[in-house]
Amino acid sequence: MQTIHQEFPYSVQQQLNELNKRLIDILGNDLTGIYLHGSLAMGCFNPARSDIDILAVSSSSLSFKQKETLLDYLLEISNNPHPLEISVLSEASLHPWKHPSPFEFHYSEA
Repeated sequence: MQTIHQEFPYSVQQQLNELNKRLIDILGNDLTGIYLHGSLAMGCFNPARSDIDILAVSSSSLSFKQKETLLDYLLEISNNPHPLEISVLSEASLHPWKHPSPFEFHYSEA
Protein backbone atom coordinates (compact mmCIF):
# COMPACT_ATOMS: atom_id res chain seq x y z
CA MET A 1 0.00 0.00 0.00
CA GLN A 2 1.52 3.34 -1.05
CA THR A 3 1.48 6.21 1.43
CA ILE A 4 1.43 9.87 0.49
CA HIS A 5 2.54 12.27 3.21
CA GLN A 6 1.13 15.78 3.43
CA GLU A 7 1.35 18.36 6.16
CA PHE A 8 -1.68 18.08 8.45
CA PRO A 9 -2.19 19.43 11.94
CA TYR A 10 -0.45 17.15 14.45
CA SER A 11 -3.79 16.14 15.99
CA VAL A 12 -4.97 14.93 12.56
CA GLN A 13 -1.74 13.01 11.95
CA GLN A 14 -2.09 11.24 15.29
CA GLN A 15 -5.74 10.40 14.67
CA LEU A 16 -5.04 9.11 11.16
CA ASN A 17 -2.08 7.00 12.32
CA GLU A 18 -4.17 5.37 15.05
CA LEU A 19 -7.13 4.81 12.71
CA ASN A 20 -4.82 3.26 10.12
CA LYS A 21 -3.42 0.82 12.70
CA ARG A 22 -6.88 -0.15 13.91
CA LEU A 23 -8.24 -0.69 10.40
CA ILE A 24 -5.30 -3.00 9.69
CA ASP A 25 -5.93 -4.86 12.98
CA ILE A 26 -9.65 -5.26 12.30
CA LEU A 27 -9.66 -5.97 8.55
CA GLY A 28 -6.28 -7.71 8.30
CA ASN A 29 -5.19 -8.85 4.86
CA ASP A 30 -8.63 -8.00 3.45
CA LEU A 31 -7.79 -4.28 3.70
CA THR A 32 -6.65 -3.15 0.26
CA GLY A 33 -6.67 0.63 0.64
CA ILE A 34 -7.35 3.59 2.89
CA TYR A 35 -8.12 6.90 1.21
CA LEU A 36 -8.65 10.44 2.42
CA HIS A 37 -11.31 12.54 0.76
CA GLY A 38 -13.22 15.68 1.60
CA SER A 39 -11.60 18.78 3.09
CA LEU A 40 -8.30 17.08 4.01
CA ALA A 41 -7.81 15.84 0.46
CA MET A 42 -8.83 19.21 -0.98
CA GLY A 43 -6.50 21.18 1.28
CA CYS A 44 -9.22 23.13 3.08
CA PHE A 45 -9.43 21.27 6.41
CA ASN A 46 -10.42 23.53 9.33
CA PRO A 47 -9.57 21.94 12.71
CA ALA A 48 -12.34 23.93 14.40
CA ARG A 49 -15.16 22.59 12.22
CA SER A 50 -14.08 19.96 9.68
CA ASP A 51 -14.44 16.22 9.97
CA ILE A 52 -11.97 13.63 8.69
CA ASP A 53 -13.37 11.73 5.71
CA ILE A 54 -12.02 8.22 5.05
CA LEU A 55 -12.78 5.53 2.49
CA ALA A 56 -11.45 2.05 3.23
CA VAL A 57 -11.59 -0.75 0.67
CA SER A 58 -11.79 -4.43 1.58
CA SER A 59 -11.23 -7.40 -0.70
CA SER A 60 -14.24 -9.14 0.86
CA SER A 61 -17.43 -8.37 2.72
CA LEU A 62 -17.06 -7.51 6.38
CA SER A 63 -18.15 -10.05 8.95
CA PHE A 64 -20.57 -9.07 11.71
CA LYS A 65 -17.68 -9.29 14.19
CA GLN A 66 -15.52 -6.92 12.10
CA LYS A 67 -18.38 -4.40 11.90
CA GLU A 68 -19.04 -4.68 15.62
CA THR A 69 -15.35 -4.27 16.50
CA LEU A 70 -14.99 -1.29 14.17
CA LEU A 71 -18.10 0.38 15.60
CA ASP A 72 -16.93 -0.17 19.19
CA TYR A 73 -13.57 1.39 18.35
CA LEU A 74 -15.11 4.39 16.57
CA LEU A 75 -17.51 5.05 19.45
CA GLU A 76 -14.57 4.85 21.85
CA ILE A 77 -12.65 7.58 19.99
CA SER A 78 -15.69 9.64 19.00
CA ASN A 79 -14.80 13.29 18.26
CA ASN A 80 -11.37 12.83 19.77
CA PRO A 81 -10.06 15.18 18.64
CA HIS A 82 -11.89 15.51 15.31
CA PRO A 83 -15.16 13.99 14.08
CA LEU A 84 -14.82 11.09 11.64
CA GLU A 85 -16.78 9.94 8.65
CA ILE A 86 -15.71 6.56 7.33
CA SER A 87 -17.11 4.23 4.71
CA VAL A 88 -15.82 0.72 4.10
CA LEU A 89 -16.46 -0.54 0.56
CA SER A 90 -15.88 -3.99 -0.85
CA GLU A 91 -13.86 -4.31 -4.05
CA ALA A 92 -16.72 -6.29 -5.61
CA SER A 93 -19.08 -3.34 -5.17
CA LEU A 94 -16.71 -1.06 -7.10
CA HIS A 95 -16.53 -3.12 -10.31
CA PRO A 96 -18.37 -2.15 -12.39
CA TRP A 97 -18.69 1.34 -10.96
CA LYS A 98 -22.15 2.48 -9.96
CA HIS A 99 -23.34 5.56 -8.14
CA PRO A 100 -24.04 5.66 -5.34
CA SER A 101 -21.58 2.96 -4.43
CA PRO A 102 -22.97 0.54 -1.84
CA PHE A 103 -20.98 0.31 1.37
CA GLU A 104 -20.24 -2.50 3.80
CA PHE A 105 -20.06 -0.13 6.76
CA HIS A 106 -20.62 3.59 7.29
CA TYR A 107 -20.02 5.77 10.34
CA SER A 108 -20.44 9.53 10.63
CA GLU A 109 -20.18 11.98 13.49
CA ALA A 110 -20.80 15.17 11.53
